[in-house]
This record gives sequence, C-alpha cells and structure tokens, in this order.
Amino acid sequence: FDLNPQGFDADGNPVDLTGLEWSIIEGPSPNSSINQETNYFTPSMPGQHRIVATLGSRVTSSTIEVEQGTPSSIEVRSDGDLALSVETGSGLNLTVNGFDLAGSSFPFDVNWTVPEGFGIVETSSVGTGNFVYFAEGVGTVQLIASAGEVSWEILVSVLPGPPHSLEFDIRGELKQGESVEIEVRAYDIADNKVTIAVCAVEFETAAGVMECVDGRWILDLREEGEVPLQGTYDEAYGLDYISIEPTLMDGLFGSDAGAAIFGGVIVLMMILGVLLAADRKTKEIVKERKLEDQEIIPQISEIEPTYSPPIVAPAPSKIQLESKSASVENPNRPLMSSELPSPVSESSSVKNNDLSKWSDEQLFSAGWTKQQIDSYRSNHLQTSTNVVDDVEQEWDTGW
Repeated sequence: FDLNPQGFDADGNPVDLTGLEWSIIEGPSPNSSINQETNYFTPSMPGQHRIVATLGSRVTSSTIEVEQGTPSSIEVRSDGDLALSVETGSGLNLTVNGFDLAGSSFPFDVNWTVPEGFGIVETSSVGTGNFVYFAEGVGTVQLIASAGEVSWEILVSVLPGPPHSLEFDIRGELKQGESVEIEVRAYDIADNKVTIAVCAVEFETAAGVMECVDGRWILDLREEGEVPLQGTYDEAYGLDYISIEPTLMDGLFGSDAGAAIFGGVIVLMMILGVLLAADRKTKEIVKERKLEDQEIIPQISEIEPTYSPPIVAPAPSKIQLESKSASVENPNRPLMSSELPSPVSESSSVKNNDLSKWSDEQLFSAGWTKQQIDSYRSNHLQTSTNVVDDVEQEWDTGW
C-alpha cells in the first residue's frame, strides 16, 4: 500500500521530506513492513494498523484498516471432512478457508461454477465462506471456485440416492390363464437407476398370484380387464395398470386352446357315458325278456302236458306220383293215409320229425289233437328263441 506522504509549512507551501522515518506502533501483524525509500506499506494480516511518520521534531500518525486480500490457496471442507461426497438429490455443506503467504487461514467467499445437470451451489446463512451444494446426477463432479482472476478446482463425488420410484416392465401375453414375467426397475429422486434386491419388492394386485423365482417375478393371470399393479421397496413406490384379455372358462385351463381341448374331452366323455348307459339299458331289456320267456314256458308246461305225435303213415317220400301232383295243386287239403309220415313210437322225440312244414289241417287229418298241435308249436318257438339268444350273446362287443 502506497502511503504517499506529503509535507507543508505554516503557509501551506510544500517542503522536502528527506529523512522521513516510518514506524508501526499498533496492529495484529508484527511482520508488516514499510519501505523507507518507496513509502510502501506491506501488511501481513488484516486489521487496523497505526502508522507513525517522523521528520525531525515533527511527528504525525495514521490508522489504516487492512482487509483480507486474495489468498494464495483455499481449502474446502464439509462438516470438517475433506472427502466431499453426497447422495444425489441431497445438500452438501461447504466451508471455504483461504491461506495467505504466511500460512494463516481465514474464511473466504468465492464464486462457484457447476457443470450443467449436476445441481447448484448457494450461499449459506451461516456467514462468510459457507455454502450449500444441492447435488444432481451421479458421478464425480468438478466444481470451480474463483475469486477475481484466481480459480481453484474442487472435486465432489455424487452418489446414487435411495430408491424413490419403481417401474414395471411386463413380458408375455396378457391373457387370462397365462403367466407373464415382471421386470422391476428402481430410480432415485434424480431419476438415476439404482440397484435393489428384486425379490424384496412387495406387490399388491388383484390380477393373479405372484411369485419371485430366481430374481424374477412371475404373475399367473387369473382376472380379466384393467387391474392395478402396485409395488413398494423401502420408501420407493410404483403403480401401473395392466389390461388382461378374457379367455374361455375364465382361464381355468390356461389359454383358449387349452380350454377348447378340455371342452372337447368333456364332450367325448359325455358321449361315451350316453353310449355306455344305452348299452347297459339294452342288456337289461334283453335280460328281462329272457326271464319273461323262461317264466312263461314252465307255466305252460305245468298246465298242458306234452303229447307225443300219433302214429302216422309212411313218410311223404313214399307217396305215389299221382298223389304228389294232387298235393301240389292243393297243399292245404286233408292228407290221405298213403301221404302221412312213417309211423314212429310214442317214446320218440318230436324234434326228430320235421313237422314244421305241415299245416294244422294236415296234422288234424293225421289224427293230431288241438292240444298236441299247440304244445308242439310252443316248443318249436322256444327252441327258435334260444337260438336267437345264442346269436345275440356271440354278437356282444363288451360295451
């Protein structure tokens, strides 16, 4: 600082100041000095300094206020820590101290420059040299602190913040009865992606049943329509709406194809059941008819005794040619004795005689009674029925 001394006599005329001497009698800077030749005052510390000038018997003094100038270096701390780091979206307190050539430190105000997208620095209400950095983004940020033409670089590590929001990405077909995979992404307050334990996310939805398998969420779709899907992780929250397409039978058997296959199986089983029931009913009817026939025949046998056919004439093969032509002309006429069958004994079985070809009139003419003819006809009918039953039993396919 140039003291620029000037001397005047009583009349105000300038006088020569050769031999002027300087001294500092008060002030916090004992190392301050005044160049006697150039009259420059060099303080070492800020504050008030009392300077005395002596020329012969003349003495004068002056008080000079020394302010803090630009430091040779600065130091930035955060709550006493030199390692500067902050979570994105949060604030970081900064305290700036300057150092002069003597190594003395003092609070010092600087101007800040922050890269775009990484937040701002604001002056704190605490006082000189105090600031707050509101961080954004993620990574190592280079802040610039400057005073006049001098600047310094300050590095701050901006870390990802805690999870603040959740997003869901659904992979698969949104159809009732299907299963889809849900990918979960977490972001901090500055929309930076953060890593979380996916299976620790708590879901709430009416869409279906959810299960976390090997770090992946699987959702079995049960409902249809637009359904909300909510998830929480610590303080993070996510909400999404999914639209589920309906399927046959409410997705009970998977997709439409699965439901159609199941429906076809049900129809086939119903048809098979009807066929089995019809077959069973048919067998019951046939069995009932057999039982009825078996009950009727013994009753007839009890009431009407079986009669053997009467002794007849020789067999029709012995008939003369003239009688044979007459028989062809009128087959229903009474038989002559020469046309009757050969005689048989009463003990012979009726089954051995082929009498079905003869009419009742012809048998009457041969001496048969009405009871004999009816008994024979009934026995012949029962024999035919048994043959038919045997054929039906052989045709049974086992249904």
